[in-house]
Amino acid sequence: MDGRIKDLYFRNNLIIGNYYQKVQPGEKLIDFMAAVMASGGQFTDSEVSGNIIAGCDNTGFAAPGGDCKAQPVGPWTFRDNVVHSCKIGWIAYTTDSGCIGISNFVGYKLEDGVITHFEANDVRASKILITDTTRGVMLGTGKIAGEHRNLLTDSYIGGTALHQFPSAYAGREQECSDLNGFLISFATATVKRIPPTPTMLPWRSLISDALFESTLVVKNVIFENFKEGLVPGCKRNRIFTSNDYASDASANTYISNVIKNNIGSTNLFYFQNPNPEWIGIEDCGGWMCTGIINIIVKDLDGSFIGSPSTIIPNNRKVGKDRCTLSIDMNGYICNNLNWGLLTFESLDADRQTRLITPINISSADGFRNDINTYMDHGWDGFYTSLLRLSRFHSIVQTNKNYLIEYKGTLPNVLRFQLQAADPSDWVVARQRYTNPQIVLVLKKGQQIKPNIPRNGVNISVTDPCGANVYHGGEQTIEFKMTGEATCDINLVVSNGVKGEVRYKMDIDDFFRQDGPSAFIDNVAWILGIDLTRVRVTNVIKGSTIVSFEVLSQYQYETINSETYQQIEEDNQWIISKLRESFEAGKLNLFESEILDLSFRSTMKNYEFQPSQSLTDTKSIILIGVIIGATVLLVTAFYCTYKQYRRKAKVNPQNNIQNDNLAKYSINNGAVAATNLTIDESNLDNTENKLDWTTESSSKKIYQSKFISYFIIIISDPEWS
Repeated sequence: MDGRIKDLYFRNNLIIGNYYQKVQPGEKLIDFMAAVMASGGQFTDSEVSGNIIAGCDNTGFAAPGGDCKAQPVGPWTFRDNVVHSCKIGWIAYTTDSGCIGISNFVGYKLEDGVITHFEANDVRASKILITDTTRGVMLGTGKIAGEHRNLLTDSYIGGTALHQFPSAYAGREQECSDLNGFLISFATATVKRIPPTPTMLPWRSLISDALFESTLVVKNVIFENFKEGLVPGCKRNRIFTSNDYASDASANTYISNVIKNNIGSTNLFYFQNPNPEWIGIEDCGGWMCTGIINIIVKDLDGSFIGSPSTIIPNNRKVGKDRCTLSIDMNGYICNNLNWGLLTFESLDADRQTRLITPINISSADGFRNDINTYMDHGWDGFYTSLLRLSRFHSIVQTNKNYLIEYKGTLPNVLRFQLQAADPSDWVVARQRYTNPQIVLVLKKGQQIKPNIPRNGVNISVTDPCGANVYHGGEQTIEFKMTGEATCDINLVVSNGVKGEVRYKMDIDDFFRQDGPSAFIDNVAWILGIDLTRVRVTNVIKGSTIVSFEVLSQYQYETINSETYQQIEEDNQWIISKLRESFEAGKLNLFESEILDLSFRSTMKNYEFQPSQSLTDTKSIILIGVIIGATVLLVTAFYCTYKQYRRKAKVNPQNNIQNDNLAKYSINNGAVAATNLTIDESNLDNTENKLDWTTESSSKKIYQSKFISYFIIIISDPEWS
């Protein structure tokens, strides 16, 4: 069908059978076939309805969904069609608006009922009837920026519809086992297309990074006939399951106002385990990808579980002693909604090459979750790309404090969000930086002033999203996230100067006079800069110690030798101005004396470190000079020694006054030749060796004569 044709009507037809040409070795595309293949446009003022497709080899309908932005509720062009006894019922591809509407469809006896994973950020499925299908509804989005939503509503999803006629399944137990009503949705950076390439299949496979967030809402749906033993031989049928290809992340899922008929207590859900084949440099690295065991499903009103509950995978360090484990369903049921998904990622340029995993998230009550980086989804010719995105998802209990520990230098910019949580819920996270750096907390690009702890309280329950405290002595930042959709914050390492000033005054007097504001005003005035570049991060007793930061005017994402010099000079200018102000008494507050102060220049974690490179270069040059000088000295010394020994050869019958050595020694006053005797017993004529001795100080005379000879001989023009 050609969607460019207006007023196209295709109604009430019976289509039986079509042949699916499987991909042959070496082919890049599949000769894709469907009983009804629709392409080329949006089918304006058209209708395809009332058709039955039976017994096809692969796909019943490959047709666009409705434009649910132009028309929010169906039915749309393709409606009231039936597909059975095929591999796939309906592949619903994208519309131009990015919103795919799927409605009024019946499918049974299929491997996949309804599939969509095309360019869209909004999918709405309604009035769907699916039964006796391996994977009933699979909704996926991708590629488009923004919030990604999937909706399944006003539908019926069944397991074994003909359970009252068990003979219908006799000898076909494999076909009536492992039936799943719907798959938890997903959103990825790239999507599928028609026709697909071999790497895009199966359709539920994910071939690119999961997006930061996506949701699936299931409401007003009837689930029926998922029960163990309902039909002899039919086993492991569940209402929903996670996607076995979702290594990175899955949609946060919310279930409400559903009806269950004939559902077994162990047939509600099943969470897939990580695939052992993912372990390796080509996929997840040295251990498993962890997105598949960090999924949140919430029964908002108790209509699914029996009371409002949170359902999570079998992540034992997370669920143990906090929730009830179902081995049959491979997951935990937590009898409250106080759970969320802590999601964070690096925004640095090297976010696909720098590994900071494993990451450990823990709390004081024994909670611990170990997190890995995303899978490597790319290819470089015949090899994987060795690029893995630093994006992370961790199940957490809300209204608690957590420590996040990394196995590497933290990125300059980290984005954080608490997902799948009630707006009133919160978590406080704490993480340590390897260097004493300036760390800003930004919300929508606006800097959030750090809290100044008083009376032992750092961050309170009533503090808003982004509240933060920097503990300078520990190089640790503590920050708060809430479940509000707008609570999307960045932690940003910045260039600047960190300092401390100790005033001789009582700390209560300091706060009584609004010391932090007065200090910021004063420093900004001294430096002639905007107030937003000065921050007080802490005030502690002793007498009153003010910890503060001044941001550099240069905040480059990457640097070279020139920009590095700019940053360093700017930081040093700040330090020098503050020292001058101290000496001039301008840094004083409330007429109090400054007891001591200190400053430190600090920078982001740049890959290029000119100071280190310069130091290394100087060290190499210095080492080279030392080695070269040593070689020259040893060579000169050796040559002198050989010259000395050659000239020192004498015959026992000869008078020493005739020797050149004596000439140099006597003429230059180094030694007295008359004190010198020859020990003929030590004379070795064969090897031309001669020992010089005296009665009392032969060694001293020998050394003195040799050193004198060395100095004279290397300065003699004849020697060179």
